[in-house]
Amino acid sequence: MLTNIDVVSWGPQQVKDWLRGLCDDSSWMNEDYIINNNVDGRELLMVTADDLRHIGALKVDLQEHILEAIEKLRWSSSNFISKETLQVAILRLATQARGLQKQLVANRARAVSEQDILPVKVSSPTKDATRRDSNPRIQKQRVELDTLASVSAIVRTSRQVTEIISRKPFTKYDDYRSMKSLILALSIELTSTAQRDQFVEQPNDIIEKSSKALADYCERIVYGTKDILLIQPFQLKTVRLKKKENENDFGLTIRSLSNSTHIVEKMTPLSSATKTNELSVGDEVIYFNRFITGWSKNNVDQLLMKCSKLAEVILIVIKNPNE
Repeated sequence: MLTNIDVVSWGPQQVKDWLRGLCDDSSWMNEDYIINNNVDGRELLMVTADDLRHIGALKVDLQEHILEAIEKLRWSSSNFISKETLQVAILRLATQARGLQKQLVANRARAVSEQDILPVKVSSPTKDATRRDSNPRIQKQRVELDTLASVSAIVRTSRQVTEIISRKPFTKYDDYRSMKSLILALSIELTSTAQRDQFVEQPNDIIEKSSKALADYCERIVYGTKDILLIQPFQLKTVRLKKKENENDFGLTIRSLSNSTHIVEKMTPLSSATKTNELSVGDEVIYFNRFITGWSKNNVDQLLMKCSKLAEVILIVIKNPNE
């Protein structure tokens, strides 16, 4: 029985099959490039946005979706998952946010320093006004590419954190619901400011303030919260479901939280899923006879419909901490 995730061992065909499931329409993909250039699992895990252009992903939003799904694959590997906790995920978010804040502070200091060394000439009041407007604190700010890249990384990590908190047992507690709301709000402010920098006054200042607030909040959680749920590691579990002749399905309902996360929503009493005693509501399903991490909801639904006719299926799930 399949017991872990070994993406590194994937061949080009497995890479192609997985990428095909990410979007409802896979016409964007250059399948010949993947096969002819022997793009295997190892290369997939190291792919960059520039590499994605070669396989047909030309739009930025599509590149972001693929990179997020690949990050999810990397996160789901058995060696990594055994060390992952919600606390570790939040610490990773805090580190990224603090890094962005420091990056923007350094950029502003450099801009001020460069402005200070410019020669000062005595001129008319009109020219003086022009010179004052060239001050980096007054001049219209533009968000640099490295800032955009940092914001994108923070948003991806924020999604990981909030998707974890969106599942049981975390959803039962007000503190975690509040945590999710605040992290989402700060992440939305970051991404909306970065993407609409031409329509926002001093966007870098706003991004710096938001990233500092996010880092401060996450650090308070990491160093000030003693809840056992926060520090329990996740686990990978392989489950085999066998259906009896008189059963129409496996008694399992899977709901998509997003295009990258699919969880067990409910199980029918006395069904194959319930009788295993190995599945729980809230478990994240990453394999259902094939890897579905990052897949679109429609493609997952189609796969489940096909598998419902089988007598047996194999799942790999990420189990949340126990209360």
